[in-house]
Amino acid sequence: MIRTTNFTNVRKLNLDDVVFRSIDEKKIERKKLQYGDIIIEKSGGGPK
Repeated sequence: MIRTTNFTNVRKLNLDDVVFRSIDEKKIERKKLQYGDIIIEKSGGGPK
């Protein structure tokens, strides 16, 4: 999972602390991204 905290103030992507989450297979199918989707972070971007 890439969070807003992974983006630096100079518009670079820092992948040093990428978070991995366990997600149920059914949820993955239901939430699969489609071409043109826009992703908006729902929470504050903390590690939990």
